[in-house]
Amino acid sequence: NSCVWMEVSSSSSRDALVHLVAIDFGTARSGLAWTFVDESAERTVEAGIEYKYASSVLDTRQSPSQKVETILVMGPDTSDTSQDAIGPAALLSRFGEADGWYATDFKMLLDVKTRAAAGERDIKVEQTRYVVRALRGEATKQMLLLDIITRYLRVAGDVGFEGIKSMAKKQLKPEPQRSDVTWVITVPAIWTDQARIFMRRAALGANLIQDTKLYSEKVRICLEPEGAALYCFHYWLNDQPKGSVQLTGRKFMVIDLGGGTADITMHQVIDWSRTTNMLKLDEITSPSGGPWGGRLIWIEFATKILRPVLGDASYAKFMKDNVLRSKFKFDQFDNVIVNLAAKTESEDKRTFSFRLGELLEDFEIEVASIALNVELYNKSQPEANHLVWNARQKQLKASADVVRSWFLPILDPVQAHLDKQIKDQPDVKLAFLVGGIGANSFVFEVLKQFLSERGLELYQPPEPGLAVVKGAARFGRDESVFSGRIARTNYGIKTNNLADPSRQLFDLIIPKGEKLESCTRRTRLKPLGPYSPHDDTSKIVRITLYESDTEVRYITEPSCSFIAHVEIPVNAAVPFERRRYTIALNATGTTMQVLCTDLSNNKTYVLEWSGR
Repeated sequence: NSCVWMEVSSSSSRDALVHLVAIDFGTARSGLAWTFVDESAERTVEAGIEYKYASSVLDTRQSPSQKVETILVMGPDTSDTSQDAIGPAALLSRFGEADGWYATDFKMLLDVKTRAAAGERDIKVEQTRYVVRALRGEATKQMLLLDIITRYLRVAGDVGFEGIKSMAKKQLKPEPQRSDVTWVITVPAIWTDQARIFMRRAALGANLIQDTKLYSEKVRICLEPEGAALYCFHYWLNDQPKGSVQLTGRKFMVIDLGGGTADITMHQVIDWSRTTNMLKLDEITSPSGGPWGGRLIWIEFATKILRPVLGDASYAKFMKDNVLRSKFKFDQFDNVIVNLAAKTESEDKRTFSFRLGELLEDFEIEVASIALNVELYNKSQPEANHLVWNARQKQLKASADVVRSWFLPILDPVQAHLDKQIKDQPDVKLAFLVGGIGANSFVFEVLKQFLSERGLELYQPPEPGLAVVKGAARFGRDESVFSGRIARTNYGIKTNNLADPSRQLFDLIIPKGEKLESCTRRTRLKPLGPYSPHDDTSKIVRITLYESDTEVRYITEPSCSFIAHVEIPVNAAVPFERRRYTIALNATGTTMQVLCTDLSNNKTYVLEWSGR
């Protein structure tokens, strides 16, 4: 349980209660939080919001403060959702003994930027397919990624709803209905808008709400580091000497190091109530980061240690066995990563052990062959990187320095990126570190020293791995806390290229870094355009929206990705020269809108999308 103070009321009628369920949907691990806030206007008092976590509900091996591995388990008939379950406990209980299917590591397919960097073009996440594996045997089948994530959210939503009902009963509050709940779903700050829209569509398909509107107020998208910022401020303020802090005007950054991505946001406090700790924040730069998450530590260990030790053939079998791999990661590898401490004289002498007995038995590997492989590995490495093999206990041992080296694929690019961000924003003097990898004390010490050398204080809150889901529940209470937003990317619409129709043009409508409020005012005063149909035979005009992190001329360039489109009927009753359209932007609400006006009849058509 945790407490964040806000202004609420002492009354407790159901109509006065705001019921919140937050789903921190992570690449490697996910978590849930539920709470309610009493908003009656009879008498306001300071009261606490109590948070609960679902991880111990889903896996009894874990404490309530741990997130649970992101796994979906399905029955033999994938059209039947009644047997769906989530978490490793469901997988281990059914694996090898029941027919059915399971899915892991599926969230990364929503990282459009990483897929594009790998060479994919014209990515449509709603058409993306994912390969699920059989619980028994080696069969596989393809399913739509949208179906996988929708089913995951449906089960998570059921757990969250039962949790908030139980919480209400214990506190003698009226039992909530499903329609009373506001759902908050977290997403990485660096995700494209297409992926954010996808999550809204999945939430709708998961029946989290009764509404059929894609942009219902009952579903809110929270950027992971923004949720963490709300959580961190509470604890950071508590650690400051009373009356010593002047927050208004202060600039800070949030570094969220999760399982799949590193997300960095920068904000300025524009208003703060000392009485209630309510904040108003402006973005001072667009969200940034990269695919530098905890999965890279596992990849480093697996490819550089396990592969040469097990041998290519056994390593290939191990990587194909998702259940054994998941069990090994959870029981052994993750514990090593969590327990790796900062560099000290005593810590440097410490070794970390990995039990390989189950792997040797399952893959029929001779102990002697492991000893030989370790010997060959050590010959190829400097002495400081040598591994130790204990044949009697069937344990592989690595020094603390070797384990630390697995973090370099994260720390090196994160530090390079932070260095650039700090040079661009020299007034930022405070940073918060959160996320599963941000919870590691070695990572904290490395970044603390790095940032201290550049004049920044680094703060790590209690339970930093849960900062996102705790903050997300707070965000659901008042998402207007983030008032002044900045375009995180370049937005443009597709226009015809008469010289070369195969290379349609990217017509910039919102430049990266522009304040969205300014963009709204600018285009209302002077709408963009006018635009016209391709020719006088066109029956519709399609407004297609794209985004690109870099400046581009054509929509076919690698950094350019599709977001959404709207179709507008052409008014054939007027001459072709009067078939003209203008565009204005509205980015002041919870969603962003392209307002396209047909000048022949002054009708306005809306292309709405989720930039949040």
